[in-house]
Amino acid sequence: MASVILQAAQLDLGDIANFPFLQPPDSRGVRDGLGLLGELGAIKDPKGKSVELTSIGKSLARLPIEPRFGRMLLESKKYDLVREVMIIVAGLTIQDPRERPLIKRQQADTSHQRFADPTSDFLSLLNLWNYVEKQQQKLSSSAFRRLCKAEYLNYLRVREWQDLIKQLRSIAKPLNIIPGNPKVDPDGIHKSLLSGLLSQIGLKQLSEKKNNDKSLKSEKPQKSSNEYLGSNGKKFVVFPGSTLAKKPPAAIMSAELVETSRLFARMNAAFNPEWAEELAGDLAKSSFSEPHWEKSQGAVVAYERVMLFGVPIVVARRMQYSRIDPNICRDLFIRHALVQGEWDSKQQFDRENQALLKKLEAMAEKSPKQMFAPDEEDVYHFYNTRIPADVISTRTFEGWWKKAKVETPKLLTMTREDLMPQDIKEVRDLPEFHFFAGNRFKLRYRFEPSSPEDGATVDVPLSLLAEIENHAFDWLVPEMREELVAELIRLLPKNLRRSVVPAADWAKKALAALPENPIEPLSATLAKTLRTLSGTHMTAIDFPLAALPTALRMKYRVIDENNRTLGLGLDLDALKIKLLPSENSVEVQKPTVDTRKQQNELAKEVLKLVPNPADYISEHLDKNEKLAIAAVGYRGTAAFVEDVIFALALEQIEKTGIKAKPQEIAQEITGGSVEKCFEIAKLIMKINIALRDANKSITEIQDVSLLFVLSNEKKHIGELMVSKLVSSTGLTQIARLPVYLQAIKIRMDKLVENSERDRLGELELNQALALYESALPEKRPAIRWLIEELRISLFAQTLGTTESVSVQRIKKALT
Repeated sequence: MASVILQAAQLDLGDIANFPFLQPPDSRGVRDGLGLLGELGAIKDPKGKSVELTSIGKSLARLPIEPRFGRMLLESKKYDLVREVMIIVAGLTIQDPRERPLIKRQQADTSHQRFADPTSDFLSLLNLWNYVEKQQQKLSSSAFRRLCKAEYLNYLRVREWQDLIKQLRSIAKPLNIIPGNPKVDPDGIHKSLLSGLLSQIGLKQLSEKKNNDKSLKSEKPQKSSNEYLGSNGKKFVVFPGSTLAKKPPAAIMSAELVETSRLFARMNAAFNPEWAEELAGDLAKSSFSEPHWEKSQGAVVAYERVMLFGVPIVVARRMQYSRIDPNICRDLFIRHALVQGEWDSKQQFDRENQALLKKLEAMAEKSPKQMFAPDEEDVYHFYNTRIPADVISTRTFEGWWKKAKVETPKLLTMTREDLMPQDIKEVRDLPEFHFFAGNRFKLRYRFEPSSPEDGATVDVPLSLLAEIENHAFDWLVPEMREELVAELIRLLPKNLRRSVVPAADWAKKALAALPENPIEPLSATLAKTLRTLSGTHMTAIDFPLAALPTALRMKYRVIDENNRTLGLGLDLDALKIKLLPSENSVEVQKPTVDTRKQQNELAKEVLKLVPNPADYISEHLDKNEKLAIAAVGYRGTAAFVEDVIFALALEQIEKTGIKAKPQEIAQEITGGSVEKCFEIAKLIMKINIALRDANKSITEIQDVSLLFVLSNEKKHIGELMVSKLVSSTGLTQIARLPVYLQAIKIRMDKLVENSERDRLGELELNQALALYESALPEKRPAIRWLIEELRISLFAQTLGTTESVSVQRIKKALT
């Protein structure tokens, strides 16, 4: 159909769809024909209403052969390989002259093996022609015929091949496509052939690993299968008779795809996928991912993926991102090169700015100015307001700055006033006392980030402890209030934070709208004020006070009449519980009935009624299972079995309620206790493997800047691997324990290279943990395991979560 469309366009017969054929072709055939001509570069717009030929199309119209083959001949002119490509094209047009008689197949294959090229069936065909041509020149006609028969070559097909080449020479001559002298250039030959086979290429696929074992052993890299991904999602394999069948290459092009028991590629050659990109032109579609700053290049680079008819001919090519998105390039240049110093700068302003920042940081460590120390956003804002929009790399920066510094040499030199608020107070200006409910409380200050008393601490006499409300000191002191509010704004969920940035500016607006000394609760008051100013709906629960840095939270030091410290901490409720008699702690909310305690007591009664099969189970556990059980803290098989039965009892009590009779519960769980013990023993082996991998991944990281994260994850492991693991975790959640431990390993594996992304995840996790800490005790079980699933969604998404989870959903679970 493509040939018909080509001729119709050459003769200017109008729209092929409206041409009065005696037997009109179906629309699909016309569409495929137009698609092929578009692939060959023969028409300008395959989807256009009219068919307009390109220069290639006009040349193809003058070649009365299949358009794919015509395109190969046109391309061969570039490489002076017309002779070789013409021989191959003619050979592809006729039936294969190589014969394989059924009774002499092995002898025929041995004879033909002389011509085989392991990388190309096309070159094998060319080798055969060169041999035949040479022998025919040496032998008489009858001797040549006998040679063909003896070497399993069909004489008539060889003659047909020769005649067809003569015809091709004749019809190609008017287009100045003239065969030259023999030439050896395999790449040029394959590039010429590829020009007509762009939609008949394939890339070898990775084998899909069938693994039903859910153990957490590290997976080996996937091996390549012998199946190829072709255009438009087609999948095929190399035909067994091809010279490429024994060692299939990574990428092949094929002259013929034949479907029998499956789709086979019959006439093939290995090729470089980059050739296809050059030939395809606009047919190749590019996409870009992971733009990032590259210090060595002084520019933003990204990875380019090039698809041709659904085949990824370029998977991840590094390229300059400036022509794709100059705005992102400018942002990353400022953040990484200028703010974070990731460039080899020789500029005077940069040296002066770095010295100023170090000086301010040193001051902040010794004074309350640490609250107001300039951060990366402040430095970014400084450069962002001074650098033009077209400066996107070190090269463009140096070109601009060379001229700009002549007129304004101090344009990019920072001053303290550029970065720091004007009203920062010294230690001596901070108030000595805080007044609440007619009482005066002494304030003390210590500005040392490593200290648990970092920031402000209030002395609370024990006699006044019960009278203090939780929110009494949340606002800190006026001199620290602006940074407190700014930090709370930064901790807002992203969807809310977008409407109140920059945080420092909105903190000023919010405080300007409030009384000088607010007395209402901080979170509720701030939510109401920002809601009014910004029009964005937010509530008190959106501000996680517990996620604030220690320096921005009031510390409580409870003292006796002799000024001796009785307790020190951030949690006023905890101090009340610890230090006050029960009659004075009515303000601290507790569940009215300790349901968990009643469940445990009932489970203990059930445990006495269930036969303990520890001896039987011990006999049937293997050595590795016993070692695993001991490794998680059980002192023997008997203790392990007892804990499993206890967990079964708790699970049944959850279903039936605490009013159920112990005998009924015991009867219900006895039958499945042995099987459950064996099941949990196997699970504990998986837990041990995951635990070992998680601990190892933590110890392998040596970067001291990540010690805080590593310390948190060690603590996290301790929270997961608790005493009496089975009953403490619960039978439902213990099945997820290997996944939670594997999530830690995945996070650690990515931590060094993705520390910035990890930091953002840590902020979101801290919001959830703050919600957990501030929740009432009876509410905490509802979100305990949701937070573990949140960790997976933040740091190990590939593992998948049991349900959709976010900070917002955790908030909802608490309401």
